Amino acid sequence: MGYKTAFAEIMREYERDRDRARADLENKRQEVYKNFPRILTIENQLKSISVKLARQILTNGGDGKALERLRRESENLVAEKRQILADSQFGADFLDSAYRCPICRDTGFVGSTRCTCLKQRLIQKYYDCSNLSLVLEQENFSTFDLRCYPANVNGAEDMSPRSRMKAILKVCKEFADGFGNGGNLLFYGEPGLGKTFMCNCLAKEILDKGATVLYSTAPKLFKALEEFRFNRREAGDPETVDALTEVDLLIIDDLGTEVSTLVTASELFNILNTRLLENRSIIISTNLSPADFKNQYSERIVSRFFGHFKMLRFIGDDIRVKKKYGKKERPD
Repeated sequence: MGYKTAFAEIMREYERDRDRARADLENKRQEVYKNFPRILTIENQLKSISVKLARQILTNGGDGKALERLRRESENLVAEKRQILADSQFGADFLDSAYRCPICRDTGFVGSTRCTCLKQRLIQKYYDCSNLSLVLEQENFSTFDLRCYPANVNGAEDMSPRSRMKAILKVCKEFADGFGNGGNLLFYGEPGLGKTFMCNCLAKEILDKGATVLYSTAPKLFKALEEFRFNRREAGDPETVDALTEVDLLIIDDLGTEVSTLVTASELFNILNTRLLENRSIIISTNLSPADFKNQYSERIVSRFFGHFKMLRFIGDDIRVKKKYGKKERPD
């Protein structure tokens, strides 16, 4: 399932929930009627009163005294029905609706506004579509640890790795907080410095806002595109291909590790250009330096990197080694 079918699938789930609720309620009614025939009589009387009320209202607004009498009669019958149930083994609420969400009655909407339950279901579907549902439990802003980065300035750097990461963390949190206003990020630096981890942090924040996110490594992305373009019927998911330009946030990890061909260069340009024109955000991580871009990509791709991305350089030692052996720097 992809992003385009996620909403339709959820609406089908709601329909199944409503069918289940109606079936459950009907079974409960039959059980109650069998034990308390008076309740069936009351419900039939309530239906009759409802018809009379409608007729009264349609007749020049109805007779005020007659309307009031019918309303009192209806209220008394409802109270009697509830009391019978309250005094029974079923309980007063037994015939209340069996909807999973009593707010929207399993429709997904309150008026024309999406119900909270629909928003939550969409978030879960989007997690499933993002390719990140499991990893984000471990890699997010709450588990990001600055102590993995040295507090000392090393060599020709103008600041310590920890200070640099504090600055990057601030930029990334601002990006997440203001998501929807456009903007793109490009993380670069040596392997093992937390670029992928930061991509995952941002993915979780954006998904939790109810936006769509698609994550892919560059090799996997371009392999899927190549299979789809050249063997469309047998390989490739058209909905995933469409998502590359349509999701709210696209994350391309490890750019530069893909096999470089004219096809991959063309596909990358098309993705970048389409998303930039439509103001849809992109996050890219790469082990390449800006100086390497010109050796790997065409001038029109490189110009988009420099002209449309906030470029953030990661520095320090391989934090994966530190995490493996539990080595962390002392706090400032």
